[in-house]
Amino acid sequence: ANGRLAFRLPLDAMRWGAKRQEVMALLAPRARILAGVLGEGAQDQDIRLRLREVQTRGNLLRQYPDQYWAYRKEVKRQLTKRPRSTIRLVSGEEPRRVRHPDDRHRLDYFEALSEAVRHPTAERIRNVETFEEPYDPLISYFLHSEVASLWARSPERDEVAELRHRLHTVYFAPAGARSVRDVIQAMELLREQPAALPDPSVRWDHLNALLQTLVDRWLNRSAVRPSSTQIALNDIDQSILAVQETLRTMDELRAKAGVSSADWKARRALLEKTLVSPLKAYRTQILAHHWKRSQATKQEPKKIRPENDPIRQASSPEDRRPPAPSDDDRPRRRDDAR
Repeated sequence: ANGRLAFRLPLDAMRWGAKRQEVMALLAPRARILAGVLGEGAQDQDIRLRLREVQTRGNLLRQYPDQYWAYRKEVKRQLTKRPRSTIRLVSGEEPRRVRHPDDRHRLDYFEALSEAVRHPTAERIRNVETFEEPYDPLISYFLHSEVASLWARSPERDEVAELRHRLHTVYFAPAGARSVRDVIQAMELLREQPAALPDPSVRWDHLNALLQTLVDRWLNRSAVRPSSTQIALNDIDQSILAVQETLRTMDELRAKAGVSSADWKARRALLEKTLVSPLKAYRTQILAHHWKRSQATKQEPKKIRPENDPIRQASSPEDRRPPAPSDDDRPRRRDDAR
């Protein structure tokens, strides 16, 4: 041993430089060796599991962009195939295994959701809302879509709460989200229920933001080949009709929102260029592909042609109601094993 380290430490602490980056660069080639020496604790396992669940949530949103209820199956699989438990110590008794708090939280959530689906009263819906916290990657985000759907069906409908949850699903979606129906439903609620957001300027801002979000969603969606041309055509039609109705509503709100005529004219022209026109062009492209596929499979041809098919102005967006959690979707609670 010598005093080299003790002598050099003060000098190194006083010198200028990117010392943190230097240490990281020095240890990077030996990261695997250091990890093996330090070992792995229980907290590291929890962190890895949580990161894996965040990744699973992203995969679900990419694979099922407009079917948010797909998370139910994944949560059930984890509860049945990979249940977790902890050891509880009770004075005077033998240690016993109990269900992990996260798993218990999910089971309680599905029980509350099942009751609210059967009887969507305000009390039961607000009970489901309480499960938003503590944060759960596979529950907290999808809960907002569930609750918004419940409020829409409830005889005690609360438009303010429903709007809050619908906007949350839109604004807090991960980057690269491809869902368009949640955006359409939020715009429809703002148009048809002014009492949910009485301030015209705030309502204008949200409608404007939702239109821009729809631009981004269709950019993400058009980069991936649709699995079903029929579903793609339906979503395009719904989007075009929703945009047209929203633009008419913004025409009426412009003066009350304090937006000048020149600014709105420029903004509307930009939306026509970046949203409406690309959607119509994309619809023609998908329609041609749909026609070729129907011919190739020798199915009965549709009564639509790419060259003479107008936008169905009379049709209204179809709000597809998510399926209620079935017995297969709701994991069964098991008594804690002693």
